[in-house]
Amino acid sequence: MSDSDSDLDVGRHETLLKSIKDIGKATKKPKRLSPKKSKPGKVDVSELVSSIHSTRNLNDVKKQIEVPVKKKKVKTLSAPLHRRAKDRIESAIAYRETNKELKQWDPIVFANRAAEQLVFPLDREDTMKVETGAEKAQSFKPRTPLEIQIAEVLNNSKSNLKNSDLYTESEKEIIKAMSLKEAREKCAQLQKMRALMSYREAKYKQQKKIKSKQFHRLKKRQKRRQILKEFEELMTRDPEAAKEKLQELEKDRALERASLKHRGSNKWNKEIRQFASRNPELRKIMEEHLRFGRELKRKYGEKLGDADSASESSGGEDEPGTSEKKLTNEEILKIAAEEAAKSDPSKEKLIRKASENPWLRSELSKIREKRKKNSTKNSISAKNIDDIIDNDESNFLKIQTTEVNEVPVELIDKMEEVDGMETQADFLAAAFEDDDVVADFEAEKEAVEANEKPQNIDLTLHGWGDWTGPGITDRKKDKFIVKAPEQKRRDKNRIGVIIRETADKSIEKFQPKIVPFPFTKASDFEAYIQQPIGRDWNTELTHVKLIKPSVVTQAGRIIRPLDKEAVIKERMVKEMSSSEDEY
Repeated sequence: MSDSDSDLDVGRHETLLKSIKDIGKATKKPKRLSPKKSKPGKVDVSELVSSIHSTRNLNDVKKQIEVPVKKKKVKTLSAPLHRRAKDRIESAIAYRETNKELKQWDPIVFANRAAEQLVFPLDREDTMKVETGAEKAQSFKPRTPLEIQIAEVLNNSKSNLKNSDLYTESEKEIIKAMSLKEAREKCAQLQKMRALMSYREAKYKQQKKIKSKQFHRLKKRQKRRQILKEFEELMTRDPEAAKEKLQELEKDRALERASLKHRGSNKWNKEIRQFASRNPELRKIMEEHLRFGRELKRKYGEKLGDADSASESSGGEDEPGTSEKKLTNEEILKIAAEEAAKSDPSKEKLIRKASENPWLRSELSKIREKRKKNSTKNSISAKNIDDIIDNDESNFLKIQTTEVNEVPVELIDKMEEVDGMETQADFLAAAFEDDDVVADFEAEKEAVEANEKPQNIDLTLHGWGDWTGPGITDRKKDKFIVKAPEQKRRDKNRIGVIIRETADKSIEKFQPKIVPFPFTKASDFEAYIQQPIGRDWNTELTHVKLIKPSVVTQAGRIIRPLDKEAVIKERMVKEMSSSEDEY
């Protein structure tokens, strides 16, 4: 036997032994073995080449390799949607998205509706927070045309000094162009000038806080003296320039007196002020006139009233007071000339001469005294006329009377009762002396009766049954009127009573149809309306709380729309803080 035969015998022997051992055990059901599809794997080129034995079976190999391609069924495109159907679908989607976005604002809207008072702008900053000048400058945004123009000039300028820098760009350029010694001297000079400017600013700021009238009056006098001194020096140095300056001042003064449009009390300014808030052009005109008036007042010094009060209060000043008095007298003469031109043209020439010649000023005082005497005479004559009318006997009726020797006791008692009644009637008559209450009430009652009286109905048809044409005379036809039935009023024979038969339509607009928000019951709303709000029935704090307006807007503040991100962040912070408080 060979080795292979011995191996086969050993295997058969083992299988025989196993089958003998399993004779007593349960037999297993035979399994059905079905052919399985092998998993697709990668095909190597060598395998393809090995399957080709000759050129004869090349076509067979090609057929085996070819993958059958399924033919796709060609489908026709469906017709597009109609434009209206497409728009309807798009609008529904847009509505859903918009509604989802707007629901985020529901809590804020409900809170604003239920709030007792809303103060706009809602995104205002905390009033207790103190903001520095640098922070204000960073958050400032130019809005008006003037602010935008100034911001452009400042941004393009090289003379801006920032807090972080010691020198401006123009100063740095100048210092770079100098030598070291000159640069040091220039830096020291600039520092000195800046220190002087800061000292002067602090000084003026301190002076501005001083509320003493005497201090400001003295400062104004000092300033006026300085102006007069400069003008006198200009006259001695250059008379022509002084003359031109005086003419210019007179021209400005005449223009101011002629226009007077920088004042706030004239008709033109009042009419413009009504529309200035809505029209920026008118606002510019008003600002220009106000600026012009302020400049003129600055040139001429203080007003006439201030000059008079200053001259009265400063009685003990020496030479400087004389120049002020001269200036005040000239202004008085100008005003007197203008008033005289309005009242009497003949006196205007006299006053003008007085303003030019000081010797004629006594005539002006005489005219003033005559006016005072005439006014006092007129008042005395008016009083005398009243006295004459009261004392003239011709203004009273003359009644013949008979003397009575004896008066019965009963009549005396009756007269005392009547006197008591008359005194009471006199009190009532004095109380209602100017008011005819009964007549007014009766007139009101008649007006109500006439208004509520049923009206007749006119059923006449104009032109119906009439003939037109030549030779036809016009006939007056009777009107077809349905008379209204007479209605007996309930207050006809009642004195001092008005009973309205019909509802008054004028009060319907004040009657609520439904219970207003935020009330849910009519009884709650009635209780709120019936609550008194006056100071006589409430404390001052309660009164102020009851009458506070529902909406308050801060003047000069821009009301911007709410920022979505800021509102959502604030709401999240509130929710987190409330949840922490609960835990």
